[in-house]
Formats: sequence, structure tokens, C-alpha cells
Amino acid sequence: MQRLLAGTCQPFKLSVMKYILLAVCSIALFSGCVKDSCINTFTLYQPVYKSLTAVRANMKSAAPETIETTGKIYVYKNFIYLNEPGKGVHIIDNSNPSAPVNISFLPIPGNLDIAIKDNYLYADSYSDLAVFDISNPQNITAYKFLNNVFPNRNNYYYYANNNPDSVQVMVDLIPRDTVVNCDTYSG
Repeated sequence: MQRLLAGTCQPFKLSVMKYILLAVCSIALFSGCVKDSCINTFTLYQPVYKSLTAVRANMKSAAPETIETTGKIYVYKNFIYLNEPGKGVHIIDNSNPSAPVNISFLPIPGNLDIAIKDNYLYADSYSDLAVFDISNPQNITAYKFLNNVFPNRNNYYYYANNNPDSVQVMVDLIPRDTVVNCDTYSG
């Protein structure tokens, strides 16, 4: 019986060894000596600035926009005021809670937080506090701007030619892919 088993195991060991040898040879054959290339790809963001006057003039009711990111939610009367961080506030008519309707968008660059009291919406815009009259939610207008209320968030402003009267506000970041060859830099 031992001879019979030993005889049947021998061909099995040989065929397995052949397959292992074939696999190793295939790997060696298909792997070549490819020189390591050293290329790094980075995404750089270029800021887009507008004058503070132009940014504030644009802070009024606009056409509704698609909601991408949600932030703070404030319910006042039959309306929902939904903050989209960094962009502004979506105004949603909630008179029929089973079918809310997005009626307008209030662009407020740098906005993170909102509050409402007596038909006035209070919103931060980077380091400033913006107050809006929301007595007509479909036609929201700016009521007042208070400068530098949040001084720790003033890093989005740029003073052209070091002139405080020419304040520029960062309103967007444009991504730009950049490829750097490692041979360009040494050390």
C-alpha cells in the first residue's frame, strides 16, 4: 500500500512543481527593469478676489441654487433658512411641510452661522456681521454691515497696495493641477 501511495504522490509533486516553476518564470519574464520616474502631482488653489463693495452689493436675494452642503438650520414663520457654509443661505418655503419649495438664495461669502430676530437675519461674512431685512423672504435686502466684529476671521481680506480703502475679499478658490518633476529640485 505504501508503494502505491508513494507512486501516486510522485506525479502530483512533479506537476505542482512545474506550475510553480512556470509561475516564477512568468513573473520574471513580465517584470522588466522600469526606471522609477519621480513625478509629483499637486493641486494648487488660486484665490479669486472681488472688492468688498462688489461683494456686499451682491448680497441680496438671488435665484434658488442646488443645496450642496448643509449647515445651520433656522425655522422662522413658514420659512426655513438653511446655511450653506462659506456660500450663503437657502430660503425654503415650508408652508406645506410635505412639499417644501426652495424659493431663493442669499449669497454671503464666508458665512458660517445665522440667527433671526424680528424679521432680521444676522449672518457672519468672514470677520463682518451682516444684517438683512427678511420681512419679504423672496426679496431679502441688506440692512446693515458691521465691520470686523469677528477679528479672528479676517484672513480672507486683502488690502490692495496696503490701502484699507481698497479691501478685496476672497470669494472663490480655483483648483489647478501642477506636475513637478523631481529632477527639477535637488537636495
